[in-house]
Amino acid sequence: MIAYRCQYEPTNLRAIQLIRDGKLGKIQAIESANGFNETAGEWRLDRKLAGGGPLMDVGIYSLNACRYLTGEEPVKVEGYSSVIDQDGRFNTVEENVSLTMRFPSGIVASCNTTYGAPMNGYYRVHGSNGFLHVEPAFAYEGLHLKAQIRGEAPIDEPNPAKDPSQFVAEADHFAHCVFEGKEPRSNGEEGLRDMQLMNDIYKSCGLSMG
Repeated sequence: MIAYRCQYEPTNLRAIQLIRDGKLGKIQAIESANGFNETAGEWRLDRKLAGGGPLMDVGIYSLNACRYLTGEEPVKVEGYSSVIDQDGRFNTVEENVSLTMRFPSGIVASCNTTYGAPMNGYYRVHGSNGFLHVEPAFAYEGLHLKAQIRGEAPIDEPNPAKDPSQFVAEADHFAHCVFEGKEPRSNGEEGLRDMQLMNDIYKSCGLSMG
């Protein structure tokens, strides 16, 4: 089982359910971002230790979110990378990655990740009948969902749960699968798929993983 805690977290599950129930109508587009300003000398800035830059570290949250929000696998991915701060921090890893994805239904997604600026880890889903916005979406606590749906009262749902509640839900699911002999929701193939997609994104940027 891959420890994708957001797939077991109530606010993210609520967003998924609103989409699956058709509350937003036909989903058209998703926007997401996740990143922070990394300090010089940290291990994350060493490709040999980290395997990659912000895409591998925190951009994966946006990538995985687009997959579990749509319930689809992207059929096309493209990426762009850049280094803006020429201060020596980004000699072996990228500073910024922007990526786009197209899904079989036609949904398009755009995601940004960085080691050069604070991004409060969010996603916004646009549908023909409204939108939802979760920010923060990937943090350990303080998650907050808002939605505007045509013909319904606005949704404003802060999540008061704090760490380690997300890990408890994740561990409970794993234990249930062990006792019941069931396949975990976030199995090894789920993690492998994200690795394959990140590899494709890096190739599109003219970079490589590892």
